[in-house]
Amino acid sequence: MPRPRVTKGADGGHNQGMLSARTPAFAALALAGLGACVSPSVPNPPPGGSTNPASPASTGSSGFGQGGIIPSTPVPVDPFGDDAAVDGPPGVVTVDDATADVDPSAVDAVTLQMTSFTVPPGVELYKCQDFANPFGGQAVDINRYDLEMNPGSHHMLLFYSQGAVNGPVIDCPSGGLQVGPYTFGAQSQKATEVYPAGIGAAIPAGTGFTLNAHYINTGSTPIEAAVKVTMYVAQPGTVMQHVGVLQFIQIGLSVPPNGQPSTSTASCSISQDMNLLSASSHMHRRATHFVATTGATMLYETDTWSDPVARTFSPPLALAANSSIQWSCTYVNDTASALTFGESAATNVMCNFGATFFPLTDLSNPVIRCLQ
Repeated sequence: MPRPRVTKGADGGHNQGMLSARTPAFAALALAGLGACVSPSVPNPPPGGSTNPASPASTGSSGFGQGGIIPSTPVPVDPFGDDAAVDGPPGVVTVDDATADVDPSAVDAVTLQMTSFTVPPGVELYKCQDFANPFGGQAVDINRYDLEMNPGSHHMLLFYSQGAVNGPVIDCPSGGLQVGPYTFGAQSQKATEVYPAGIGAAIPAGTGFTLNAHYINTGSTPIEAAVKVTMYVAQPGTVMQHVGVLQFIQIGLSVPPNGQPSTSTASCSISQDMNLLSASSHMHRRATHFVATTGATMLYETDTWSDPVARTFSPPLALAANSSIQWSCTYVNDTASALTFGESAATNVMCNFGATFFPLTDLSNPVIRCLQ
């Protein structure tokens, strides 16, 4: 039986919860305010990509944490509704080497579970929680992300935070308009992103995380929010090229209050040769259509604003430097006032194109952003 490792609380102390070696696979993901998605396994990338110079030496073991099983207390309520496998109380970091059943190419699975917070009826919230680097301060490569959120979630983002320390759940200082480096986020309650062989997300040495979660409670009873992200650490020396994220945003978007379809279009050019792994959209409640193209090539199209299913490219789609990407959103404004760009899915609008790509040239900042 795989040996679970120590579970630590958000204060760095040992948490007397229960461990689980279970990390299920989920459906395609789409990033909020950006865009990225599931990448199924494809043939190895072409040679010549750079390696992560800060990655651990090829030892075959990550060496995170200390071995052992934490004594259990009475089983807590599982906020994800899975009574068969309780993952312990929220607000913990779990390092577990029981990864073979899910991803045999990984050394360890590291799970960040956000402390649960209450979303009152009729309320929209952005909550953030910081996590210190859970890899012993080492630089690592991630070859797979898994996510679980419960109903009421709109999206989450896992931002890089150099030198972060473990902290409590707080109101996000920038609300839903936080910017910064990241390689993973999702709009689906359950999502998985798997990179092709030889490709991964680089986590620089000393980098922690800020988990940003957006919840909307349209019901009549409170929601206890639950967010859990699992990162699979690649075997040292196996990742040869790294992924980045395209984040193209129409910050000047405004929709007139005429009750008629209104389409806004923008374009941005990419600064380097790249291979797209996935593409997706991010819109708000009154959106009816999204389309993104490059030349005559369709990149992504959907009529869904909530939980859009991302598109994956297998094999990856090659784009040359200076290629232009054009994206459009159609909204119907049924209110008495213009709807403008902003964080609220209920009262603002967004029109964002996102994609994951490789190779990444700057490991400290995996985001290529264009604001229009």
